[in-house]
Amino acid sequence: DKTMLQLLRCGTYELIARPDVPTATVIDEYLDVAHAFFDKKDAKFVNGLLDAVAKDVRPR
Repeated sequence: DKTMLQLLRCGTYELIARPDVPTATVIDEYLDVAHAFFDKKDAKFVNGLLDAVAKDVRPR
């Protein structure tokens, strides 16, 4: 789905290129968008994928 692809691209970009924005904020905002367009299963997918990206690109 093109909408899902763009949502994940934007979330991934923000996690990589915007270290000034807290990780939880990025994930929560894109999760809210996912809930607006998709069902709970797809929103969980967005949450899991963005969390995995955050673990790879941001130090804890």
